[in-house]
Amino acid sequence: MLYDLQLSITARSADVVDASFRLSHEPRPERPPWAAGAHVASEQEPRVVIYPNFLSDAEADHMLDLARWGAMEVAAAASFTEAPEQATSWDGDRPARAAESGQTVSIHLPAPCDDATIQAIEERCAAVTGIPIHGHEEPLGVRHTSPSSAAECSERFCTALHVDTNQGGTHRCATVLLYLHDLECAVGGETRFPLVGAASRGEAGQQLRRAARDLAGLGVTAFSPSEAVPFPPLELRRTLLDAAEAEGIGLRVRPRKGLAAVFWTHTADGLDPHSWHAGARLPPHATGGKLLAQKFKSVPRGYRPPEGHTMRLPTQLAPPVV
Repeated sequence: MLYDLQLSITARSADVVDASFRLSHEPRPERPPWAAGAHVASEQEPRVVIYPNFLSDAEADHMLDLARWGAMEVAAAASFTEAPEQATSWDGDRPARAAESGQTVSIHLPAPCDDATIQAIEERCAAVTGIPIHGHEEPLGVRHTSPSSAAECSERFCTALHVDTNQGGTHRCATVLLYLHDLECAVGGETRFPLVGAASRGEAGQQLRRAARDLAGLGVTAFSPSEAVPFPPLELRRTLLDAAEAEGIGLRVRPRKGLAAVFWTHTADGLDPHSWHAGARLPPHATGGKLLAQKFKSVPRGYRPPEGHTMRLPTQLAPPVV
C-alpha cells in the first residue's frame, strides 16, 4: 500500500516537472504585426512610444479614403450652413486671430460598429495605452492641416504648443497619433516634444522644465505666441516656443505612413507638465497638406476622482510594458 502511494506521488511529481519544462520551453506568443518594431523613444517627461507599423498600408489607405469622404461632407455642410460667430480667444474676450494660412480641419469618421478597420484601430489604441474602450471617451478622428505661407513659416514653425487636457479634455490621459502618409518636406509637419531630454541638458534644460511646470501651475494648457497677449508671462511662453524651434532639442516625430506615436498626459503623480507638444507648420511646398488620425484616451468614469481632486493615472491603467 505504501509502495503504491509512493509511485503515485512520484508520477505526479514527474507530471509537474514535465509541465514546467514544457511551459519554460514553449515559444512565447508572437507579437501582432502592428506591434513589430515598437520602442520607447522617451521613458518619461513625457513617456513616448513609437509603433512604426501600427497601420498596414491597406488600413492607412482606407483611412485616407474615409477622410476624403468626410472632407467632402464638411465642405458640403459649409455651403449651406451659416458661418459661426467669431470665436473668442482662451485668454480673454478679444476675438481669436485666425491664422493667415495652415488651418486645421477636423473630419469625423464612421462609428466602430460601422467599420471593421475603425474597430480594429480602437482596440489597438486600448492595447498600447492600457486604457480600455469605454463609452465616455472621444471617438477616433482625423485632422487635415493645410500648408502655411512662407512668411508664417519664417516667423515660427511651432505656434500651437499645448497639453492635451486643453479644450475641456480634463480626463485625457494618453494620446495616439496615427500618421496616414509620408511627408516629403525635410522640415515641417512633424510632432515636436520640446521637453524630451530636458532633464539631462544642464541649466538650460532645468530652466525649460521650470517654465513648463510654472505654466501648469497657472492652469495653462495652451497659449498664444503673440507678445501682445499679457498672460501667461511672455518669458515662460518664449522659453517653450524657442525650445520647440531649436534644432537638436527635444523629440521630433516625422510623419510616416502607418507609424503611430503614443504619449501620456497624465501619470500616477497627476498631469505631466512636460507633455507640451505641437504639430509644426507645413511649408508651402507640402502640397496636399497633412492628414493625421488621433485618439484621445481618457480615464473611465469609475476611475475618475471627485470634482476638485487631482486627476491621476490609476495603477490599474499604468502604461503597458513595450
